[in-house]
Amino acid sequence: MVFLYINPMTIEQRILLELHYLTNSKEIINNSFTCDKRVFNHHKKTFIDLKEKYNTTIESVVSLQNNRVITVKFSINRFKHTIIYRLYNYPFRVPGVDIDGKGYSPCLSEKYVKMFNIRGICLCCASIVCRRNWKGTNTMLDILLEYARNEKLYFSRIREKSYCNYVRNKKLGFYLPISEFL
Repeated sequence: MVFLYINPMTIEQRILLELHYLTNSKEIINNSFTCDKRVFNHHKKTFIDLKEKYNTTIESVVSLQNNRVITVKFSINRFKHTIIYRLYNYPFRVPGVDIDGKGYSPCLSEKYVKMFNIRGICLCCASIVCRRNWKGTNTMLDILLEYARNEKLYFSRIREKSYCNYVRNKKLGFYLPISEFL
């Protein structure tokens, strides 16, 4: 974990700084962005992880309602997604997070854990958007990184299994245990 000392700032200044980083992600990766080196290196590493490990690119960032509702359009492996942050009481409380019009926490629910036979791990409780795990130092970028990680590990598999079930039910017309082997 990286601890950074940043001069005290207001909540509005912090949100504006995070928006600035999100909108300039390509410049940060290409070293053509100037700011405090400690903060820069932390965000640069995160943006490089998003791009190289998870094949994620940020396409656009839109701020509404005095920077309290932020929409980020991004793509992961050619799939386009939209994440909406509702930043009321941010950073002291977990922001509301919707991805593609659905709440992020229900995506981590027990039915998906059962789908993968994960024992002992609740994805919702392991997430940083869980109230018990949220810290004031977490950022919107951390939530995006977590979603990209979960997309790679779990959500893409859920999509594959649902496609297999669709093909089995609609095209074959009889039960064939295809999805059990994925």
